[in-house]
This record gives sequence, structure tokens and C-alpha cells, in this order.
Amino acid sequence: MPYPYTIQDLLVGIDQTPETANGGVWNKLSQREDVITYGPQAIADAALELSQSFPFQGLQRTTATPVQMTNGVYSYPFSTWVNAGDIPTFGTTANPKLIPSFYMFYNVPIAGAPGYNPGIGLTYKSIDSLELMFSTPGTPAYWTRYANLIYIAPMPNRTFFSYMRYQIQHPFSNPAALTDTILLDDDWREIIEYAAALRLAGNLRMLDYATQYHNILYGDPKKRGDIGLLTARVSMMENDIVSNQGMKQIRPQNRRW
Repeated sequence: MPYPYTIQDLLVGIDQTPETANGGVWNKLSQREDVITYGPQAIADAALELSQSFPFQGLQRTTATPVQMTNGVYSYPFSTWVNAGDIPTFGTTANPKLIPSFYMFYNVPIAGAPGYNPGIGLTYKSIDSLELMFSTPGTPAYWTRYANLIYIAPMPNRTFFSYMRYQIQHPFSNPAALTDTILLDDDWREIIEYAAALRLAGNLRMLDYATQYHNILYGDPKKRGDIGLLTARVSMMENDIVSNQGMKQIRPQNRRW
């Protein structure tokens, strides 16, 4: 099945309808009719949960135009960097859960001039470690999140421009619809199906299925070496990070000789 795909594809099988169901979550839960009713929301919830913790290219975005950090202002709403079209149509906040990169230019950026836009990748730290710097003017080097706001430290001592690479909240209808598109990579289809089946199995009191699918996702503690589909995927991603370390951030330093 080419990416992207829909909730219906995961519920009843690729290119099938509820009337011609032959696979998906419906098949994983003994082909019960009530799975057709409750399945769409369970699939959406499973995909949403996974997208809060793992990077997916279909959800990744970048601030469209570098935005200004103001002299003397150290806290900003997320919408400062999140593009207007990336803000959910329902829900409480636009806050992205994953922010792999937050870059600040030292000078006003010049469009189309690579090599003439020096800057720094801001480093994440917990808010308690930055508290003192919120009242100390300087060149920003760190950021954190707290109470639905972004905090910059030290407090900017002049205007700086910046942009953010972030992962948006997965968009779904409210309530979830069969035609809603899943934006997770195609090789996560099976994991989403099992995660949704696990959610439904508990609600439908199919506890034997719930145990079975929990073990498929997270590993069977009774079987040595069985780490499960989800844990194995996490390990693969961690290996990619370790084996593909890029150039370290270059920071100005004052050396004593």
C-alpha cells in the first residue's frame, strides 16, 4: 500500500470497505461488527500516541520564514514558530511534541546566501537550570518549554532571528473518520493496527487478545529475547542516531593559555 493510507485501510484491509472487510484491526479482533463502529477512533488515538514519541516525515515541518526574538523578551508562545497551517483545528494548543532543531542567526539572515548566515543551534535544558539566565541579558544559547510557552536563555540583548524544525500533532477529524489519512510511514502500518487492536481489546473485554497484542508490541516477558515490534523499532532508531552522528555544534569559546 503506497503511503499515505487511510483509517479505513487499517480498519478493514487495504482498498476494502466495511462491507468487504477482510483484514486490518477488524480481522485481528475476531471480525466483530462492533469493531467497525469503534475502530476508527481507536486507530486515530493509536496513531496520535505514536506520533507524540517518534519522528515521522509526513508530520515534520519547518518555520516558513525566520521569526524575530525581541530584545528583553525571553518567553514566547509556540505559535511564534509554528506555521499557521500547522495549528490543529481543534484541541487546546499548537505545541509540537518533538523539536529536533531550533536555530538562531547571529545577524539578520540573507535569503539565498549560503555561508553568510552564521548562527547557533539552541540547546534544550530544563527550566530550573535556566532560571537565573532569564534575567541576564546576552546572546541566547538555550531554550526550554514550560506552561505552553517557549523560554529563551540568556534573555536576548538585541533582536535575533530564528526558525524551528518541529513535528506537528497528527491531524484527524473529530470524531475520526474512515477517510482520514494516516501520515505515519508505511512500515508502521502493522504497529498501528496492533496498537489500535490492543486499545479496543481492553474496551471490548477481550482480555486474551489484549495480552497477546501487548506482547507482540512490547515483547513477551516469558520469552527470553522477545522484545516486541515497538521495542525493536526503537532500538533501530537509536542505532541510527548513534551510527550517524553528524558534525557537532560549533560554539565560540574563550580559551585561557
